[in-house]
Amino acid sequence: MALVPVELAEFIVGVAGIVASLVTLSYWSGKKFEAINRKSEVIDRRFEMFKAKLTTFSDGVKSAVVSTHEALIDLMALKALVTREEANFLAKAVTRLASAVGGNPLSKENLEYIKSVFGREDPDKITIEEAEKAASIAKKWWYEEGKDEAYKIFLAATFVRGYHKSERVRKESEARKKALQSP
Repeated sequence: MALVPVELAEFIVGVAGIVASLVTLSYWSGKKFEAINRKSEVIDRRFEMFKAKLTTFSDGVKSAVVSTHEALIDLMALKALVTREEANFLAKAVTRLASAVGGNPLSKENLEYIKSVFGREDPDKITIEEAEKAASIAKKWWYEEGKDEAYKIFLAATFVRGYHKSERVRKESEARKKALQSP
């Protein structure tokens, strides 16, 4: 029976070797995974920084686009280039767009306001203040959700406002011409 203890000893040595290998492998794997986890955290922080910078850049581009279009439309209005026909066409386009909006742009009240203002379709029945409020609602909607419909409504409302400014410029110009012609 002396063989049993030798076989038992060999078995114990074999199992001890396997256990030692597993412990070493586990320790080594733990260190590797810890290093990978640290690198992953660094990558996550960098990604969050990149995401924040990209959001800031995107907001800046949106703001620049809005400002540029508003300035161009205002310039067109000051030169009396925005006609009633253009404003009428755009008012009808807003009516179609607002009717097709699937979700709430910002709130049900805002959508209803846009529909009620542009539902008149005649730009002469829309005041500058109403067009400005509709443009403000659409601009906020575009900033928050980036919806194409929102920007189209913003531009159309800005054009309607521009139409009213163009009309004011035309009337002032005609009044100056009359004043210069009368002796």
